Amino acid sequence: MDEEQFLLDVSAYSGTNPAFTDNEITVMQHKLWELLSKLALSYTGEGSSSLRAETAQSLMQSASFLIGLSFESDGDQAAVGRRIVDEDYEMLFQKGLIEVNARIETGKALLKKAKETALDVKYSAYSGTVGELGTFFARYNYYYYAHDIPCMLDYPLAEPVDEKLLGVLYINEYLRRFVRENEFCSHFDGQIVKNFVDRRGLDDNLFSIYEVVIVQSVALAFLKGDILSLDMTAQMRQALQSALKEETAFDKWRTAAQVLCALFEMDEDDKAYLEKTADRALGYVRRAAAAGRLDVLLPSLQVKRKTQAAR
Repeated sequence: MDEEQFLLDVSAYSGTNPAFTDNEITVMQHKLWELLSKLALSYTGEGSSSLRAETAQSLMQSASFLIGLSFESDGDQAAVGRRIVDEDYEMLFQKGLIEVNARIETGKALLKKAKETALDVKYSAYSGTVGELGTFFARYNYYYYAHDIPCMLDYPLAEPVDEKLLGVLYINEYLRRFVRENEFCSHFDGQIVKNFVDRRGLDDNLFSIYEVVIVQSVALAFLKGDILSLDMTAQMRQALQSALKEETAFDKWRTAAQVLCALFEMDEDDKAYLEKTADRALGYVRRAAAAGRLDVLLPSLQVKRKTQAAR
């Protein structure tokens, strides 16, 4: 097991970066081994403290996550560094469990909201992930695997969660963003969103519904079109292709994003999220325009409706 990594992880999870002397590291390593011995006995039903290397490594990562989490609300880095050296690790471990429990309750509330705001679309990665988010709380063994994420999240968010977040912290942040994206899409008629997702999903690539709706709606705002229709005509795409070559294109795109923020009366967090997504999206809108593929990125819903009628 890598005790040095344990100390680095505790520092990272506590949001601090204290420096330790060799003597302090020796003290902490001794306390770590005591804690891990107790966890190993508990894990094996108190029959043995002997574990497979992978299991022991996982228990250590879980313990470092929990101990680090017990310091999360302490903004004094010097004090945290001192406590990592001085305090009893089993007590810190227990405090970390309390912190995780509180976050589980937060996560369950977020999950409820995620289900309430879920979009009625035929998109297996999306609906499957809604189901998987529910299984997380049933499978989450936070006493031994607090750092683990025991579910498969296939649906890509427009702005991915930082991979440094672990366990329930990752899930809660995923849920917050998932709800935010759902709530934005709910500003549009449900059938229109469903038609739009059907149209964009024809190539079977994974995509964030929020992101593709942002691209389409910002482009419509850019062209002063009917934003709520999410419908882009061939003439609009041609006009956009020409406009994107102008020096003022970036400023106009940003202004179009701000039009959406004002239209839907967004708070500062939602605005920041939308603007970040819109800024990044401009790059691949330009690439699609250069390749003559705006019809793929910015589809016409009317085409989809005619296709359905023909069937």
